[in-house]
Amino acid sequence: MKLIALFGFVAIAAAQAVPKELDGRWRTAQVSKEGIGAIYSFGSGGVVGVSMGPLAPGRYREEGQDVLLPPLTEGGPPNRMQMDFSTPGWLRLKQGGRTLVELARAGGMQKGGGRLVGQWNAMQDFKGKKCPTLYFFYPDGRCLFIMAVESMQGKFSISDGRMTIRFPDGKKAEGPYRRTGTKLTIPSLREGASTVLEMY
Repeated sequence: MKLIALFGFVAIAAAQAVPKELDGRWRTAQVSKEGIGAIYSFGSGGVVGVSMGPLAPGRYREEGQDVLLPPLTEGGPPNRMQMDFSTPGWLRLKQGGRTLVELARAGGMQKGGGRLVGQWNAMQDFKGKKCPTLYFFYPDGRCLFIMAVESMQGKFSISDGRMTIRFPDGKKAEGPYRRTGTKLTIPSLREGASTVLEMY
C-alpha cells in the first residue's frame, strides 16, 4: 500500500497543473556522506511531496544476460548481476542463481530502449524496514537508485521570486528559488542556504 501511495502521488503530481518552472521529477543533486538524498514532487494546490533515503546515481552496462551496476563500495569492482525476464513485466536480479531483488516495470517498455530501459519499482529492506524503491535505467547508460525510507507531504507557496515550504513538523524553509535548465534551486531548512535539485 505504501508503495502504491508513494508512486501514485508522484504520478498525480506530475499530471496536475503546477508552475511551469517546478514541473517535473526532482532529486537532490548532492547526497550526504552516508549516500542519503531526497526526491521532490510539486503538485497543484501548493502540495509538495518529499521522500528521503539512499540515492545513488551511476552508470550500468549490459553484457549478454548480465548487467553491470555501479560498485557497492567506492573504488570497488562493478556489481555484476544476472537478469531474469522470464515473467512478463518483472525483472529478477540474481547472483549465483539466488534472486536478490524483484522489480516490477512501471509505465511499460520504452520504444527502442531495450528490455532494461525504463523505471522499475520494488520493496527492499533498509535497517529492518520494507521501503519503496525505484530503479531507473536510461538509454544513454545512466542509472539511478532511489529508496524512500521516509516520506512526507508539505505545502509550498511562491511570491516575488521567493519560495516557502512548510513541513508537517512545523519547520519552514524560505528563500529565493530559480530554475536553470534541468536544475532547480530551492530554499533549505538551514537559514540562508539552498538545496539544488536535478531532474530525473
